[in-house]
Parts: sequence; structure tokens; C-alpha cells
Amino acid sequence: MKKTTSIYLDAVRFTAAVMVMLAHVNVLIFDHELPNVVFGHGREAVAVFFVLSGFVIRYITDSRVHDWREYAVARLARLYSVSLLAVVVILIADSWGRFNDLYRHDMALATFYQPVSIKSIIAYLTFTNELWGSHLVLGASEPFWSLGFEAMYYILFGILVFFPARFKWLGILVWVSIVGTSIALYFPLWYLGCLTYDILKYGRLRILRSTICRSPLVIFFSTVLIYFLLRSTLGKHATNMYQHWSPGLNVVNFIYFMGLGLLTSVNIIAFNAIPEESFLNSLLRAHEASIRWLAGATFTLYLLHQPLLVILKYELPANFGHLPKGLIIASIVLVVVFALAELGERRKHVFARLFNGLFSKVQSSSASDLR
Repeated sequence: MKKTTSIYLDAVRFTAAVMVMLAHVNVLIFDHELPNVVFGHGREAVAVFFVLSGFVIRYITDSRVHDWREYAVARLARLYSVSLLAVVVILIADSWGRFNDLYRHDMALATFYQPVSIKSIIAYLTFTNELWGSHLVLGASEPFWSLGFEAMYYILFGILVFFPARFKWLGILVWVSIVGTSIALYFPLWYLGCLTYDILKYGRLRILRSTICRSPLVIFFSTVLIYFLLRSTLGKHATNMYQHWSPGLNVVNFIYFMGLGLLTSVNIIAFNAIPEESFLNSLLRAHEASIRWLAGATFTLYLLHQPLLVILKYELPANFGHLPKGLIIASIVLVVVFALAELGERRKHVFARLFNGLFSKVQSSSASDLR
């Protein structure tokens, strides 16, 4: 994989988080008044996140992590560096919203809202909010749902990589019985990221790779056009990955999101094949520092933009025009998110040390008990 491909993946990651935020800005602030062609890509962005997540996890286990403990520490640090802060912000936003009685009078907010409960707090902190289609929401922060999928994919991939061969199938069966069909259904979407990494690193599926490499620029831009075509056709009939109202809808959703995942994989492979001297690669190299910095707040932006939108929607003066108010709110959300990222997401190493210390104490205690 080229260095510029790594920069490109960071750019895609941040762009996907912005797309999720803009979709919620359109719903919560503009009541669906803005054009969906720009402000309607939230659910699609999550599919892109899943592919990128699988890609990164495969890279980490291939190059940095060598045993289950290192893997667990890295994943726990990644999750809790943001989720703990997110839960605090969500609870503050929920208290403010209930104090101002927002959720009874604003239907847009009510659509994304579930009353806070001890059960939902525990579910968010343990990432069990989506087991067997439960879809528990904490206050007005529905984007957290995808972590209930992703954290379970981390566990399954850990089973596939670190379990002894004779126990892998047992581990998979236990995993499916715990997480349920809704999460298990989209593991292939997440695993597309792992396969994409193997294609770039180890030349898997050589026919596909060689075909893409013949005309990488054409295929790269074609994936964007096909995306809009897919979204304007099958996308009209799809909902969200966590919604399972009927077997027919499950089929439509699965085909749609797997199609998006395949487009994402082909897009990444095609970009990696674009010559280094191309304008796209030069542009990314010139802005590497900015892209890396922005990407470093992606997780925070994804999880915290919605509770911040709830507060800001009613705190700004009503005499602002609709569009200026929306732009101001989105700008403030970005500023606050980047400030909060300094407290959590950019401090993953602190959480890694904490979890390393915890594992060491557990191991020492176990060794003492054995003696």
C-alpha cells in the first residue's frame, strides 16, 4: 500500500463522518429542506466506515499486534477513548433537553430520542446496545448504534485470528448466539475491508486487481458514479442496517449495503493503483498534515455531533435566518468536537497504558492464585 493511499483513507474517513453530521443537520435543523444529493448520505457513510474499520483491523493484526492481549488493549483503548466522553456529553445534552422540554415539542428530535435509563447507559458502555436487534438508544445520540456492531466484529475477528484452530468454530457459534442475526448479517460488509487489505498487500484476487490496475483512474471515478446510481435506485427502498421490519427489507438492505461496500473496496484498490505522479496523489501529499489532523477527530465527530446539535438548535437566537443558523451550528459543532477530541480520541495512548496495567494486574493475580 502506498503512503498516499493511507492519507486517502484518512480523508475518506473524515469525509464520511462529515456526511453523517450533515444528514442529521438536514433532519434536526432544516427539517429535510436541503437536497438529499448533498445532505442525505448518512447511512451510506456508515457502510464506508465498516469497510475502513475492517481494513484497519486487518492492517493492525498483520503489522503491529502479535497476540490477543495487544489486540484487546488496542481495541479497548480505541473504543473507550471516545465512548466514555461521549456518554458524559450525551447525558448532559439529555438533561438539558428534558429541562427545556424539547423532546415532546420537536418531532425531529423525538425521532432520534429514547429516554435515558440505566439499562441504556450500561448497553452503551459495554457496546451491547444492538444485540439481537435491541437497538437501545441513550438520549438523543443514535449514531452510537454502529459501535454495537463494530465492537462485536472486533471480537469475532479476534476469535478468527487468535483462537486455537480446534476452538474457532465453537467460538463463532457462541459469538452468533450472543450477538444475534442482525449483527452477524453485516459481518461480510465489515470483512470486505480485511479482504481489500489482503488484495493490496498480498495480491489476493489477482484477476480483480490486475483488471483494476489497467485503468485505475477510470475505475476510481466510475465507483463514484455507480454509487449515485445505486443510491438513486436500490437506495430508495433501503432503510438502515439496524432496521429489520420484514425478510424482504432485510434482503434489500443487505444487497444495498454490500453493494456500497464493494464499491468502497474497488475505489480503494483503484486509488492505490493510480500513479504516484498524478494530481490526486500530489494533492494528498501536499495536505497530509491537515488530513491526518482532521481524521484524528473522526470518531469524536461521529459520536458527539448529534447531542451537540440538540443543544445548539435551541440556544442560538431565533431571529437568525434558517440557512445562516444551520451554518453557524455546524461550525460550532466542529469547533467543539475538535476541542473534545483533544481530551479523548487523541489520547488513546493514555487509555492503552491503563488497559495494559489492568491486564498486567489480572495476570499477576491469576499467577498468584495458581501458586
